[in-house]
Amino acid sequence: MATKKSARRTHRASSRRCAVAATAVAVVLIAIALCVPFSETGLILWFEQQLSRYCKAAHMPVLDADALPWADEVRLRWREIRDELHAYERSGGRVPNFHELEPHQLAFAREGNWWTLWLLVYGQPTELAARFPQTMAILHAAGIASSIMFSILPVGYGVSAHRGPFKGVLRYHLALEVPQVREGETLALLIANESDPADYIGAQPLPSVRWEELPFREGGHHLFDDSFPHKVVNTLQLGTAGRRVVLFVDVPRHDCGFVLNFLLRVIANRLVRLTPRGAGLVQAVNKAHGYRNGRPPAKR
Repeated sequence: MATKKSARRTHRASSRRCAVAATAVAVVLIAIALCVPFSETGLILWFEQQLSRYCKAAHMPVLDADALPWADEVRLRWREIRDELHAYERSGGRVPNFHELEPHQLAFAREGNWWTLWLLVYGQPTELAARFPQTMAILHAAGIASSIMFSILPVGYGVSAHRGPFKGVLRYHLALEVPQVREGETLALLIANESDPADYIGAQPLPSVRWEELPFREGGHHLFDDSFPHKVVNTLQLGTAGRRVVLFVDVPRHDCGFVLNFLLRVIANRLVRLTPRGAGLVQAVNKAHGYRNGRPPAKR
């Protein structure tokens, strides 16, 4: 009798997860059909709350990067990734300001000093990806990436507190360049240890929370939930040699059970690119690097 009751409970729990997944698919398709950005629909907020309910690590802002099955291989090859970036820059490759691609990013970077190179946007390779075959091969071999970009900050410039728009992905940081940090200076990612689920979306004024500090070290890596408030603190003195360069890799969550895990992969790697923000970012990246309708920039 006890076994039958346990089986019924398991079946009901499984049915609830399937119902959440089916509803979430409908939510995403409706949002796409109506051309409603994810960050502006209350239905997506509802989905975020379901993830908070069903994903085991949903309330953990920082996760164990070493537990990722592919992280050791990627980390061992960090110099190859860095060297490919250097080769691109030496060849005259352009690195645009982030706000040139998404104007609202200017609110988070003082004087616009935040540069990015996007190789993959929600599962869609940009035209720039062809210039980074080694990096793409390393990450595609792991089969995990939803989005890939290089994030570059000069000495003395950070990124103010903000939240990511979607709790369905986790963000992996691999530090490629880190200047020398002297005593009394800070160069680190700070992430809040709590966040109200109702405030996951957007960059709203932050409550008084405690921040966990994750220092950047060359070849070091972090994994965190960027739907929690986070910021980069960079108090290095102007004139210090170097810059902070990090490889961002967004990966779908993997702690929500088989059905939701599968759904999150579909959303992160297939559906989000169809939204105005997803499609617009791919177009903006290609345009910033001189590509038009798939044609490479004209040689001068």
